[in-house]
Amino acid sequence: MTCLKAKSGKVQWEKVLVSEFNVVKPYYGFSGSPVIEGGLVILTANTSGIALNKKTGEMVWESAPPPPSSEIQAKSAGFTKGTDFATPVLYDYEGKQYAVLSSYKGIHAVDVETGVVLWLYEWDFYSGDHAADPLVFDNKVFITQSSGLGCVLLDIAGGMPRVLWENKNMSSDISSPVLFDGYIYGCEGGPNVGSISILRCLDVETGEIMWEEDMERVPISLTSADGKLIILKADGTLSIVEANPESYQEISSGNVLEGEETLRRFWTPPVLCNGKIYCRNWLGDLVCIDVSK
Repeated sequence: MTCLKAKSGKVQWEKVLVSEFNVVKPYYGFSGSPVIEGGLVILTANTSGIALNKKTGEMVWESAPPPPSSEIQAKSAGFTKGTDFATPVLYDYEGKQYAVLSSYKGIHAVDVETGVVLWLYEWDFYSGDHAADPLVFDNKVFITQSSGLGCVLLDIAGGMPRVLWENKNMSSDISSPVLFDGYIYGCEGGPNVGSISILRCLDVETGEIMWEEDMERVPISLTSADGKLIILKADGTLSIVEANPESYQEISSGNVLEGEETLRRFWTPPVLCNGKIYCRNWLGDLVCIDVSK
């Protein structure tokens, strides 16, 4: 992990997580984004995360490494080393801040300052490669697993997780869901060979499917803004869609790498900032589209 000076790019510090901090490298490598809170950098690592000092890179708190992968794989639907790929998501509870992190054991809520676990929602069956970020809102957490294992909505208002509903209506391999106006939008399926890729809208109160749109087996990622969904297909097709629970209503779409002979594997969610949408593919190509007018 590297910390750079923003203005110059000069390296402030570097840490090799595996050798310096006894962190187990995830099966597909480190993929969760670092989250900065106060003086800490929170990372998805080991069983319930780690935190580094953002100025020095020194360890502030840690969690136990997962057991040998053979023990976990026997209880999972995929290849795994126990550490997941989702990004930590922060929320407040009784005046303290907590991070929601995932691993082979389930979804943890940990005290950001100390790493102490507040609660754990254990997996009934582990997907082996949980990548979709938890969706935290209104004292609730929505979780979707891959490999057809479905989704669950938890109530965390009382300090411990309580299941409100669970079903198989959304099993997202890599795409994180979004919430808008009482409805969850996300991907059923993903990039695995032969996998489906279907955009679905779920009622947050019941988990019922309101509508679905077949993405023709092309993986998607998405974000939302101004009552719209910004959807990026793995093949480079960018679409703007109404966030409407009644039906799929596309406003516009285009190819962000039209005419370019390069690997079309856009798995990173599109980012909207100051009227511009940024799209990045697996090779590191970055495309900026001005949508301010």
